[in-house]
Amino acid sequence: MGKEYNRRRDERRELPYEDRRGQGSGGGQRGDAVYAEQGYGYGQSQGWQDWQAGATRPYPPPSFAPSPPFFPKQAAPPFGAFDWGPFSQTYAPQPGPSNWQAWGPPIPPFQPYNDAPFVPAPAQPFFHPSVPTQAPFSPSAPDQNGWHSTTPRYGPQPPRSPARGRRDDARRQEGDRPDDRAPISYAYTGDGTYVPPARRERLHRREGPVYPPTQTYLDAANGESETFETEEQVGTKEPVVLILDLNNTLLVRGERNAAGSKTPVVRPYLATFLEYICSTTGPDLVSGKPRFQPIIYSSARSYNVLSMLAAINLIPPSRVPPPFDPKAPLPPSPIAEKYRALSPSRSPTPPPRHGDYVYVQAPYKLEPSEGDVLKLVFTREMMGLSPMDYHGDVETVKDLAKVWERLGWAEERGSKDGRRGSATSRDGVGEALSPEEVARRDEMGAQRTLLLDDEAGKAAQQPYSHLPIPPYLVHQGHMPRTPFIRRNSRSSRSPSPISSSIDPDISSYLRALEVHDNHPPAWDDALLRSVWELENLRRESNVAAAIKSGFLQRIRDDAREAVEKAEEGQQVTEEMVDAELAKRGRMVCERLGIEVNRKWDRRWRQRVLQRREDMLARAERAAETAAE
Repeated sequence: MGKEYNRRRDERRELPYEDRRGQGSGGGQRGDAVYAEQGYGYGQSQGWQDWQAGATRPYPPPSFAPSPPFFPKQAAPPFGAFDWGPFSQTYAPQPGPSNWQAWGPPIPPFQPYNDAPFVPAPAQPFFHPSVPTQAPFSPSAPDQNGWHSTTPRYGPQPPRSPARGRRDDARRQEGDRPDDRAPISYAYTGDGTYVPPARRERLHRREGPVYPPTQTYLDAANGESETFETEEQVGTKEPVVLILDLNNTLLVRGERNAAGSKTPVVRPYLATFLEYICSTTGPDLVSGKPRFQPIIYSSARSYNVLSMLAAINLIPPSRVPPPFDPKAPLPPSPIAEKYRALSPSRSPTPPPRHGDYVYVQAPYKLEPSEGDVLKLVFTREMMGLSPMDYHGDVETVKDLAKVWERLGWAEERGSKDGRRGSATSRDGVGEALSPEEVARRDEMGAQRTLLLDDEAGKAAQQPYSHLPIPPYLVHQGHMPRTPFIRRNSRSSRSPSPISSSIDPDISSYLRALEVHDNHPPAWDDALLRSVWELENLRRESNVAAAIKSGFLQRIRDDAREAVEKAEEGQQVTEEMVDAELAKRGRMVCERLGIEVNRKWDRRWRQRVLQRREDMLARAERAAETAAE
């Protein structure tokens, strides 16, 4: 038998003028077209203009195309005497071997008075521009026959990676994933000096205004501060409220999303620092008064904040609420009249509808009886941002007055001996404060509040309550790899053998990571320096006045003098002063019985709670002995 007849192939051979650019070089089955073939058009220079605009496929002739076809030689006689009979069909192929023609009617030779020089259909590859093409070849245009898309309508699809549960587990074991990868070139200069990464730039501009400090706060900062020598004198004042930032201060996230919040990279000495700020005072005080009142104030959304807190064991992982479900019915909670509607969000506490600050319930209810060591958790939903600022990537300012209102410092409370009682957080809808309450709030807040944050702009409304700390930034190439967690199924959250061997109380998807020792960020000691600064500031009666008077600089100058005295004849550098401050912070922790460890230890909270129980037990035994 002869060769099988292929009608489609013969049609392509017999119709040299057919435009196959939109179908692909293989008839629509082998991908995109790369060559411009002769085809139909509705203007002499239309093909060239489309090519210059970045087009890869033509679009069909417009509806206003003339019939019969347009004949370009208008200036040639006879005018209007041309015989259109042979060309009654609009786009019929013409007889003869005129393969150079772009459409049916014969095109006369080029004449200067006729048209401009052009190439109707150049036989060269089309470009695939990297920028979006201009209209009508817009990516947002309707996808018809694959003409307005950057990928062919038909053809082989790119290979997809297998599902997570079907990957090869043998090559992803914990021991087969070392973090000591080769140093990245952009993190070091030519002489080997480490270059820390730059801060991330915000994508949007803040919509809401930033208010200046109140006059009451400035008056309190201009006052005098008294230094207490003994713990009994320190106990006469309210414990210092230490407001902590999370990202770039205590930890850093590899990705700014929910997945990165579940596996944050902790700063060195974080377990030692948390154990210090959550410890109580000496055993001579029966009340077991805390050294600080730790509060978390983060501009991240509540679900991400709670995931980070659970990963570093600041809250029990078992008490992390699930993400906010927009379809689920809202629980009953007191809301203000301004709080008209709840906009959908992925956080447990939805944001307010409009920009005015309204009282939003805290996303996490603290229970000291269940092991909570924090005083309050303050998230993005509670900052009073407008919807545009809430959903945008803007620079936020942390108004500490909102925290002071939650602590009840605007209310006048006192004990029988005239001393202000301990602050208690309130939970309800608050009305507008009177001028007297605002003055009381700002005065008390200025005296007993510190904000530990790596950005000075966060404390723009209370600048003298800011305790600076260098930012903790890690190059993306130095980030530790996320540990592989074996699960029974893709949707299962049951603890794996790896996570169970670490801590039986933590969920398998919440885990803090560390930078490998080969990278310089693993040797950061800024938290130890902050321990020494906090130990001195907690003995001041007015921390805002102390900071404004240069208290932090005096601490650094004292450390510099100690280094100059020990290193006689040598030039003292800032690194040597930082090492001296870190050494003093280490001595403070050792004096309190806190183990100083650069590595992360998530059992720090259990040690704090056990130390509190032992202290109360010793105090009870001492009271019983004294009674006998």
